Amino acid sequence: MRRYSSVILSILIGALAAGISLGIFLKKSNDDRRRLEASALEAKKQFEQTQEETKKSMDEASLKLRAANEEVTKAQELIKLMEDERLQLASSVVLDEPSSAMTKGWQEALNTDLGISIRYPTGFSLDSNDGTALILSQGTPNPAEISATDRRSIAVYPYDFRLETELLATLQASNTVSYNLKGHLVTGTSGVAKNDTRNTLHVYSISFLGEKKFLVWMKEIPKQKIPALEILSTMKFKD
Repeated sequence: MRRYSSVILSILIGALAAGISLGIFLKKSNDDRRRLEASALEAKKQFEQTQEETKKSMDEASLKLRAANEEVTKAQELIKLMEDERLQLASSVVLDEPSSAMTKGWQEALNTDLGISIRYPTGFSLDSNDGTALILSQGTPNPAEISATDRRSIAVYPYDFRLETELLATLQASNTVSYNLKGHLVTGTSGVAKNDTRNTLHVYSISFLGEKKFLVWMKEIPKQKIPALEILSTMKFKD
């Protein structure tokens, strides 16, 4: 009987030892599995982060390349505009300043905001001189005038395409002109006004180094002593 009891006890002890060993093995397996899962998650996270950084770098490089291409295109367009301007200047009528005898007694209007100056004769007055415009008016104020613009004779603005379009729309029977004013290209049209065919109107843009800098509007009344171009030809630029 004792012999059987020893055998059973040995079997039980062996089973217990096996169970303990199996538990230790399973725990170790679970720990290893958790470590592998954590490593896999960390690797996945690093991979996704690397992908995101790579995409960001590629996007930044693409934006820089696009910006560089745009700058190259702008430079090429500017070079073409400058070459066209040079050719036009060579074939344009040169606007020489009036003689000193003719301009004796003329006043000078200096506009530091626009970087220009212009001389004007007696009979004209300086009505506006700031960053928005330099405006000369002709004659003296008359209570019968509808508005101050009735006297406006010469106006120089920073170039504005919308304003140029509006001014050109006031002309009829116009002809295209081109002048060389101290190395600046003056182009535009001259004609009569739609609402007052007695007056001659001029709408010019002034370009330099391929860029339109100024917009000029001029009105000449019948029997005007000093032509508008004579006054315009006195303009000087601070480039």
